[in-house]
Amino acid sequence: MWFKNLQIFVSGNRWQLAPADFEEALAASTLQPVSGLQWRSEGWVSPRGDAQLVFSQDRQMLFAYAEEKKVLPATVIRDETAARAQSFEQVKGFAPSKRHVRELKEQVTNELLPRAFGQRRVTRAWLDPDRGLLVVDAASAAAAESLVALLGQSVEGNGFAPPSCEPSPGAQLTQWLARGEAPSPFVLEDECELVSPQAERPAVRYARHSLDLPEIRQHLSAGKFVQRLRVSWRDQIRFTIDDQMQIKRLQIAESESDNDAESDPNAAFAADFMLMCHTLGGMVDDLLQTLSGSEDAA
Repeated sequence: MWFKNLQIFVSGNRWQLAPADFEEALAASTLQPVSGLQWRSEGWVSPRGDAQLVFSQDRQMLFAYAEEKKVLPATVIRDETAARAQSFEQVKGFAPSKRHVRELKEQVTNELLPRAFGQRRVTRAWLDPDRGLLVVDAASAAAAESLVALLGQSVEGNGFAPPSCEPSPGAQLTQWLARGEAPSPFVLEDECELVSPQAERPAVRYARHSLDLPEIRQHLSAGKFVQRLRVSWRDQIRFTIDDQMQIKRLQIAESESDNDAESDPNAAFAADFMLMCHTLGGMVDDLLQTLSGSEDAA
């Protein structure tokens, strides 16, 4: 159940809702399947596939956002529209106007949309009220922002936003690579991606390489900066962090993921969830402190 991608949000406001009240707030905006001429629907779902919208353990809360979209391939619409335009020309003896073709396309879409299948994407989030921390398990910032936006509608005054850092995360990651060392307790690993500030943004990527190569220093001297960097934390977690502080491809040490089989699956889930909260909470604390603005922070 460990998160694989971390989109981090923080809040200066104290979280006021108890888990039961949070559950009630989310229940007002549960996901409704797309129907009729709807293209898209969003709402809250259970993070465990049961009836519970909020899983809570020792003040840590797990919840989930879902988006459902109709899948209607553009090629299907295009081909059916072309067939109807051709039929019109055969009957009328002249080709339909551009306006008529647009109307045909709209007609085709409206006819096919109710029969299209809905595709659902579920995004889980972990809330630590004591830290004022919200962590979303999403590979893209857009997916996380959709969750945060709906959370703002469901719970007024939560105030979660991406953490601010000065210098920027990208500038600090570039400093780490330039000096060949990350601030403790982080360690540089064996992957990086450098990009040029030029309009074309030419990039170079190193994978499974020592990052103290002279050519990497040459790229940095030429003005390239770090877009992605692979690092580890306290020999427990390895992950890729980018210049927007998005964390991806998170891997935990085997000792951290080991969880003996429990006779009670609920107890096993709770134990795994708390282990994740404890470990990731410590890592995020160190990361935010390190990137808080001081190059020598650690």
